Amino acid sequence: MERFVRLESMEGFYRTLHPSLTVVLITKCPNGRLNAMPASWNMPVAEEPPSVAVSVYRGTYTFQCLEHHPEATINVPHSGLADVVYWLGSVSGKDVDKVSRFGLRLEPSERVSVPRWSDAVASLEARVSSKIDVGESTVYAFEVL
Repeated sequence: MERFVRLESMEGFYRTLHPSLTVVLITKCPNGRLNAMPASWNMPVAEEPPSVAVSVYRGTYTFQCLEHHPEATINVPHSGLADVVYWLGSVSGKDVDKVSRFGLRLEPSERVSVPRWSDAVASLEARVSSKIDVGESTVYAFEVL
């Protein structure tokens, strides 16, 4: 059995790194609403200060929201929420109030103005500490507060 995976092209190279944990970023947006975006491209990056990196495509509404208000909650959904997570990623928060449409139950955060998702198994309250543009995306480093 060959252990080396040879890619015929770079298209879809990232599929070799999946499945990975999908989190749901909740952000505050310029229109005053909250937005929820599933993000599979995420990882812990430091213990001190505790930090998580999330890659966000610059063509998304979530990108606009983070540029407007650089705080978020990083929510870890349980497997029973897979359908909700799928639908959250299938529409834009610019056009749809995702919180209302998908019945997300939210609760106040303690350290940021963006609420947590009550049904998540874990929620991290975070503030953007730095960012870097990479290709068509921006990688946000969030300090977990």
